[in-house]
Amino acid sequence: MKKEIVNVGVVGMGFMGRAFAQIVTQLPDAYLIGVSEAVEAVGQAASQQFGVPYYRDVEELIARPDLHAVIISTSEDAHVEPSVAALSCGKAVLVEKPIADTVPGALKIMEAAKRSGAVLMVGHVLRFNTYWCTAKQAVDDGKIGEVQYVQSRLLNGTNAQDRLKGRCSLPLFLGVHQYDFVRWVAGAEPMRVYAQSQFNVLKAQGFNVEDTTLAIFTFSNGVLGMCETGWILPPGHPSRSDQRAWIQGSAGRMEIELLNQGLTLSTGEGTSYLGVAFMPRIRGEIRGAFVSEVQHFLDCVRENKEPLITAQDALMALKMAEAVTESARTHRIVEL
Repeated sequence: MKKEIVNVGVVGMGFMGRAFAQIVTQLPDAYLIGVSEAVEAVGQAASQQFGVPYYRDVEELIARPDLHAVIISTSEDAHVEPSVAALSCGKAVLVEKPIADTVPGALKIMEAAKRSGAVLMVGHVLRFNTYWCTAKQAVDDGKIGEVQYVQSRLLNGTNAQDRLKGRCSLPLFLGVHQYDFVRWVAGAEPMRVYAQSQFNVLKAQGFNVEDTTLAIFTFSNGVLGMCETGWILPPGHPSRSDQRAWIQGSAGRMEIELLNQGLTLSTGEGTSYLGVAFMPRIRGEIRGAFVSEVQHFLDCVRENKEPLITAQDALMALKMAEAVTESARTHRIVEL
């Protein structure tokens, strides 16, 4: 049976916004009807690329009566206003992680969703990645016994600041992925965290953000979560990222290894590992976890059901990121 078409607008035409817009145009049950972007030249370019109207004022896009859903991919400090505006008008919202850059901001978004009853989903993409989902399923199926500890590594390169320009802390930008993952697998709420951060390489480049953050969480069921986050891999790193996870159980162990995903390209310029898990481009189209994420959002909009990643989940990941930052700043254990 043919699915009902969901009309979508995308707010924020940076790297992720353009990716989301392309994904929407690829899916047979979605239709991109407009884009919004504060920088007019960027918005106009996206309008031409996707063949849809450009709205500098996000309110004009949200006011369209034929709009069903909005994907918000603005910078982290600009999630609240468009999310609240769209939800207050009864439009479903998929907002990129983190849900907001502060807990009060996140609560405003959640309250707007509660008042309107509109679907609210936050883009924690690990929940839609085949590797991480398979590991979680193995845990849920009891294949490794009772979880004892979860260790997660997420390292990116220094070139991330070519795009970010130091606008966001490491725990808030990358850490929330890991914090949500370890909480998801632990199956319990975090009680406390101790963290340490290092400022050196990026600070010397003029960006007042962490190079590396290490955090250890204790969950209410006794599970430990250990998260290593960083973004100072050199430009010559063969995969430009290092993503791994280890889940130790009482009767077994799961290991996720995404450094080399089975595709190696060697040329006269060196060797590189090609990523296929999150956003590979095949025959001009995006594939991978982000497509699965958007498709799930569309299904939730169509069926008016709660997403697999709830707003409460996203709020807890944000609280964990804030606790990590506070612990690293004070060199103390922080209670959640």
